[in-house]
Amino acid sequence: MCLAIANLIGSSNPFLAPGLFALEHFLLVSTLGYTVGHRIFGIEVRRLDGHVPGFVKTLIRTVLVVLVIPALIFNRDNRGLHDLAAGTFILKR
Repeated sequence: MCLAIANLIGSSNPFLAPGLFALEHFLLVSTLGYTVGHRIFGIEVRRLDGHVPGFVKTLIRTVLVVLVIPALIFNRDNRGLHDLAAGTFILKR
């Protein structure tokens, strides 16, 4: 979706699509607990106490998700490094 929006804008800036993704991820996860993709697949991001992550935890999570590698490394509970660092987890609905 972010790539499509970047292409509609028509910019040749290679950082536009990842920037849009980071903005969308930060704003939606910090306020609603899910992105458009999360919603489609029935998953949400929550703090360990069950609440929506908020701005600080989501900022940590967003930076690590954009870096990609931390999101590819999981522990035994299937929590990625980005979730471990932010103190969040994925809740399947």
